[in-house]
Amino acid sequence: MRIMLFTHFSRSTFYSSNRGAALTLAVLMLTAATILVVGGVMFPALHAIRSAHEFTRSEDSFFHAEGLLEDVLYRMREDVTVGTLEVLSEAGRVATATVTAIGGTTLQEIISRGERLRLVRKARALLDIGNGGAAFNYGIQAGDGGVIMDNSSSVTGNLYSNGPIVGAGLNNVTGSAVSATSTGLLDDIHIGEDAYAHTIRDSIIDDDAFYKTIVSTTVGGTKYPGSPDQATSSLPISDSQVASWEADAAAGGIISSPCPYKVANGAVLGPKKITCDVEFKNITATISGAVWVTGNVSIKGSTIQVNPALGKKSVMIIADNPANRLTSSKFTIETTSSFVGSGAGNSYVLLLSQNNSAETGGIVSAIDVQQTSTGDLLLYAGHGRTMLAQSTSLKEVTAYLVHLKNSTNVIYEGGLANALFVSGPGGGYIISSWREKE
Repeated sequence: MRIMLFTHFSRSTFYSSNRGAALTLAVLMLTAATILVVGGVMFPALHAIRSAHEFTRSEDSFFHAEGLLEDVLYRMREDVTVGTLEVLSEAGRVATATVTAIGGTTLQEIISRGERLRLVRKARALLDIGNGGAAFNYGIQAGDGGVIMDNSSSVTGNLYSNGPIVGAGLNNVTGSAVSATSTGLLDDIHIGEDAYAHTIRDSIIDDDAFYKTIVSTTVGGTKYPGSPDQATSSLPISDSQVASWEADAAAGGIISSPCPYKVANGAVLGPKKITCDVEFKNITATISGAVWVTGNVSIKGSTIQVNPALGKKSVMIIADNPANRLTSSKFTIETTSSFVGSGAGNSYVLLLSQNNSAETGGIVSAIDVQQTSTGDLLLYAGHGRTMLAQSTSLKEVTAYLVHLKNSTNVIYEGGLANALFVSGPGGGYIISSWREKE
C-alpha cells in the first residue's frame, strides 16, 4: 500500500514540474516577443528623436552662419571696417566668416561657417562694387510725350506709353501696346498681341482690345468695351540714379581740355568726367566705367564697345550740362556707327541724355540718330525727345517722347528686365549671389 501511494505521488510531482517549466518558457517567450515589439517601435522613435535633435542643431548652425553673414554684409555696405576673418560665438554656437577679394568684376566673396556640436553649415555671398540696376520691361517706353511711328518703323516687343501712340500706315508692334490714362490713343498701328487705350482707331489688333472707344479697327481676339484706362508707368531710371552715376564718373577723374575733347582711336575711357563737348569720329573706343560729359556728344562712324572684363555689365555715357539742359546735353549719331557689348551676353552701351527741351515744350532732340546705327545699344532721355531715322536697329528706347522714322526697328531683349550697369569708384556694394554653400 505504501508503494502505491509513493508511485502516485511521483507522477503528480512530475506532471506539476512539467507544467511549471512550460509556463516559465511561455513567459520567457512572451517577454522576448514583447521586447522585440517594443524595441521595433522604440528604436525608430529614438532614431527619429535623435535625427530631429541633429536637424535642429544643424538649422541652428545655419542660422548662426546666416546671422554673421548678414552682419558682415551690412557693415561692408555701410562702409564699416570688416576684417578678413570675423567670429561670432554665443551659447555653444560658433560662426566664422572669411572675406576674400577674388578679383574681376566680383570684388568680394564672404563664406560664413556655423557650427554647433560638430554639426556644420555654410553660407556664401558675392558682393559686386559699383553696380546700378534698371528694369527695361518694354521695347519702347515713353513718357507723356508719347510715341510717333513714321514710314516703316517697327517695334519687336512690347510698347508702353503714358501718352498717345500714333502711326502712319499701320506700323508694326509685335507685342502688346499700352497708351495710358483717359487721353490714351492708339492710332494707325498694327498690334501683334493685346492693345490697351482709351481710344483705338484705324488699327489692327491681332488679339484682345481693351478700350472705351473704338473706330475703324479690326480685332482678332475679344473686344472689351468700357475697360478701365491704364495707369501711367514710371520710367526705369530716376534722376537720383543719374546723379549717382555722375558722381561715380567724377570720382574716376576729370578731363577739362582740350575742348572739344576728341577721343583717340583705341582709347579706354571711364570712369571719367569730361567738362566739354566730346567727339567719337572714325575710331574704336572701349568704355570701362561711367562717362559723364557736361556738353554734347557726337558719334560718327565709330565703334563703341564695353570692356570685356566687365562681364554681363553695361556701361553708360551721360550727356548732362546742368547749366544748359535746353539746347545742350545732347547726343548726335551720324554716319554708320556700331555698339558692342562685352561678349558675355546682356551687356550694352547706354546713351543717356538729360536734355529737357521736349518736356518744356521745345523742339530740340535730346538724342538724334541720323544714320544707320546698330548693335547692343540702349537710348534713354527721360525728359527729352529721341529721334531715330534711317535703318537703325537697337535694343531698347526710353524717352519722354519717342519718334521713329524710316525703317528703324527696336528689337527688345528679355535680359533687359534686369539690366546691371557698372559705375565707378564709390558706387557701393550690391549682393550678386547669396546661397548655402555645400
